[in-house]
Amino acid sequence: FASCLTLTSLRLPNTLRTIGDGAFYRCTSLQNVTIPESVTSIGDWAFQGCAGIKSIVIPSSVKTIGDGAFARATGLESVSIACSVTSIGGWAFARASSLTSISIPASVQSVGDYAFKGC
Repeated sequence: FASCLTLTSLRLPNTLRTIGDGAFYRCTSLQNVTIPESVTSIGDWAFQGCAGIKSIVIPSSVKTIGDGAFARATGLESVSIACSVTSIGGWAFARASSLTSISIPASVQSVGDYAFKGC
């Protein structure tokens, strides 16, 4: 679905385990994303450049957020990360320039370089 400019809403199946690298890269019209409890990892650059997303809830099944996963998601204002997440990749939320609220749980053991650069 990378660069699918007409995609506005995304509800992933509850059988999905991984959101792959670049899966929704530059889907600039994407606004609503529901990540199911079955997902354990969000790949590198999975939602990079998805400027229409305003908020995201990372469910309790997710353990890793990949490099640049939400980089340049310029409309992203709030992120809720479940206490299952142990790793936030480098550049994960870089240049998410509208980000005003994020909760990082104590379970997070590593935050990559420049994870929040330009926020």
